[in-house]
Amino acid sequence: MEKDQISQLIGNFGKWQAFIIFPLGIHFMFGSFQTLVTSFLSLEGDYYCKIEAPEGVFGSLSRWREFANPTDRNGSVDKCNIYDFDYKTLSQTAIDDGKTVEDYGEIPTTKNCTEFVFDNKLSFDNSSFTSSIVTDFSLVCGDNWKVTLAQSLYMLGIFIGAAVSGIISDYFGRKKTIILFSTTMTIFSIAIAFSNSMTTFILLRMLAALSSVGFWTTFFVYAMEMVGGKWKAILGIGFEFPWAVAYSILPGIAHVERDWRNLQLIIAVPPVIFLIAYYFIPESPRWLISQKRIVEAEAVLKKAVKVNKGMDMEHLDLKLEAKEEPKHKANILDLFKTRNILKNTLIQYVNWFTASFVYYALTFDSGTLIPGNIYVNFAVSGLIEFPAYALCIFLLNKLGRRGPLAFMYFLIGVALLLVLAMPASSTGVLIMATIGKFGAVCAFAIIYVQAAEIFPTVIRNTGIGTCSSMARVGAVLAPIIGREVGRVNREAVFVIFSLASLLSGFLTLFLPETRGKTLPDSIEDGEL
Repeated sequence: MEKDQISQLIGNFGKWQAFIIFPLGIHFMFGSFQTLVTSFLSLEGDYYCKIEAPEGVFGSLSRWREFANPTDRNGSVDKCNIYDFDYKTLSQTAIDDGKTVEDYGEIPTTKNCTEFVFDNKLSFDNSSFTSSIVTDFSLVCGDNWKVTLAQSLYMLGIFIGAAVSGIISDYFGRKKTIILFSTTMTIFSIAIAFSNSMTTFILLRMLAALSSVGFWTTFFVYAMEMVGGKWKAILGIGFEFPWAVAYSILPGIAHVERDWRNLQLIIAVPPVIFLIAYYFIPESPRWLISQKRIVEAEAVLKKAVKVNKGMDMEHLDLKLEAKEEPKHKANILDLFKTRNILKNTLIQYVNWFTASFVYYALTFDSGTLIPGNIYVNFAVSGLIEFPAYALCIFLLNKLGRRGPLAFMYFLIGVALLLVLAMPASSTGVLIMATIGKFGAVCAFAIIYVQAAEIFPTVIRNTGIGTCSSMARVGAVLAPIIGREVGRVNREAVFVIFSLASLLSGFLTLFLPETRGKTLPDSIEDGEL
């Protein structure tokens, strides 16, 4: 049965599709929280080495720092080290008389602080927070790199989940995969709040990431196989709106709840109500047909026709004829065996890498690249995504996929190059970075729609899953380049992002235009 025949039977979009797809979209919003919440779980205020002198010797924190902390030539205090001195011998009288460590002889060597005390106030607005992973697990000084590691390994979890979920979904079906990953995502997300070490936190976050992307990728393919006509573009981009909603409202939730464990529970517990409902959703009829399970596909389609009232049931005569049995069951290797699919696959890999690389760097590392209030920056960035997605829907329906995608990559490349010609603290940097972020938002949305239309049904979820894995390679590198390299050489970061974007824009021109085309079913269809 051809793809357009399914849409002719049940309609491009109706009540049947809406009842199934919209709850999945709401659940995806909570999955988005898990990816976006990192910055609010790792809030960092001021900190200092725990006072080692007897209680009352130092009347104030400033006196302790002046006495114990070394300073450099510029007068900056080294908050990670103190002089290697026997502070228990000090008296309050000596400190009140203004004695310094030099008064006790030769300046001693320094030693690393073993314990820290945290002043949980944010530098940009002086407001307080109750706790974060930084304060609970002492992730400062020599251990601050673990924050970046946690973010990168979260993306590694998404990398693994994207690849595995595609294979599972194409083999076992969309419904079973959605049930599997929605359940594990909920379990691991709740467990994160009870982490008693950074190692446990990182491990649970990786498993939650694996499950989250497994749910999202399968849900996206499942939904795209349910609709037809212009609704493929509308919903293909529309599925990004739950992410934008999560992006916009999470700063408000985090601003009110300043304890990271409570915040994690707030965004992890509500999706429990969706789990039972997923046992009643139907399997994708397109997947059933691709697996030659014709009787089951007929049953699903008859229910869909009845709900959508797209055809008189008395005159409905489904003729689902299985195509000639293929010589082998399609698998991941089919992405690389034939010339046209290989070309499309490799270009998709580069494009997904670039979109994720730039998007997540400008999202999570804006504090390094673009300073500001984290709550305001997050909310504004989330709100920017609404007009971006709306524009994408218009462009996809009017101009297709290839042209708008190439334009967005070129827009990112040019905007980020222009940043180099501006002072680091100027308004122009913020404007160009926002334009670049706008382009990355659109590019990330369009590549999902384009990939769903390029890959054949028999390897569609596998294709999108492996593309998503390549995107996560970019996401893994984003905090390393954006956060760590950005502290050393900010200009180099913008050059890297710009060149990657310009390359993707050029390669996109070699992809086929898929607007208005019938979705390919077989490997042979993918070569046409």
